[in-house]
Amino acid sequence: MRRFAFLSLLALTASCSQATVAEPVPPEAPALLWSDGNPGSWQADQPEEQVLGGDGVLRIAHVNQPTLQYFAPARGAKAQPVAVIICPGGGYRILAINKEGSEVAELLAANGFHAFVLKYRLPNSGEQRFRSGLEDALRASHIVRARADELGLESVGILGFSAGGHLAATTVAQADHRLDFVSLVYPAYFLPDRDSSELVREVQLGDEAVPAFLVHALNDGIPARNSVVYAEKLSARKIPAELHLYARGGHGFGLTQAGKLPVGDWPELWMDWLRRRVATNSCAGG
Repeated sequence: MRRFAFLSLLALTASCSQATVAEPVPPEAPALLWSDGNPGSWQADQPEEQVLGGDGVLRIAHVNQPTLQYFAPARGAKAQPVAVIICPGGGYRILAINKEGSEVAELLAANGFHAFVLKYRLPNSGEQRFRSGLEDALRASHIVRARADELGLESVGILGFSAGGHLAATTVAQADHRLDFVSLVYPAYFLPDRDSSELVREVQLGDEAVPAFLVHALNDGIPARNSVVYAEKLSARKIPAELHLYARGGHGFGLTQAGKLPVGDWPELWMDWLRRRVATNSCAGG
């Protein structure tokens, strides 16, 4: 059912922006991030495992060879000079690679955006659980930025869901991230406790903080305060932050609520935000 909801949103968005239906371009084959082996010769403790659940979600565990897969703008769609690196969620244990990865990339491509799905490593061990994924995300940002001239890009950003949101925020907290914006959908692990007004160290805003778009449901088991505090910190620094809070939606809704209001409208709001980032020259950090 999620696939039909996704296609409905795709068709609705396309009909609002263009007279003809966009024709998808087959994505490139996933490319290895590290052609000469993972940093530090890192190895997963088990062979990679892919399981398609009864809910239609393809879950990948024990990632040993991180990859980046490019989805080009659809033929017939108005090309946008924007690329988004997508970090699926899964608690740093698995990656919901279709629900929060390829399906989102297909939606972006149908609307003229460039999309890259990141399959990152998942150590999931204490405070170091995100370190290998951070290496992968930073590497991805440099790879996409290096293709800017080839693809006609003016802006490169990163999107993360849940734990992938934590990874995305950690990435843009680094001095060498090479990114222009961050988008966070029900991000996790931002606060030391539920009532805190401070961010955990790894996602604290650095000198190169970027504009953000955030989405959260108030009935999410992972508190919406994760998103609220992050947006407040950006606002205090006079860095643009757009935050959308919904009464219902729970956690992990992805694109499954397409066509259902109110939470189902977040992808359209987000793509409008992406277009505005181009219009205001986001490469300059405005």
